Amino acid sequence: MKNKIAILPLLLIFACSPKVVIQAPSPSVEIPPTVTTDLGPEANSAEANVAQGEKLYTVNCADCHKLFAPTDFTLEQWEPILKRMQKKARLDDSQMALIHDYIADGIK
Repeated sequence: MKNKIAILPLLLIFACSPKVVIQAPSPSVEIPPTVTTDLGPEANSAEANVAQGEKLYTVNCADCHKLFAPTDFTLEQWEPILKRMQKKARLDDSQMALIHDYIADGIK
């Protein structure tokens, strides 16, 4: 009986101690690569900007919906569309400027 009483405080200490839980590693989420805007020495030419803008438009916009031709809307109609889609496509301002150049060139 004395042995059982001596073990009781040890059981209480063990029961009240913090538990260590080892969790399995969470599965890694692979982020798809984004299209870069670095074209090297040609980066300043308008044609290179339009070509890069077309690539960005095609790659980023076609993932969610059908692609519209630049002539489907006026430039004034494109402005709010591009602003709204920038957030959804997670594009930065320089990428959006290239897409804007592509749209504006296609409307000419």
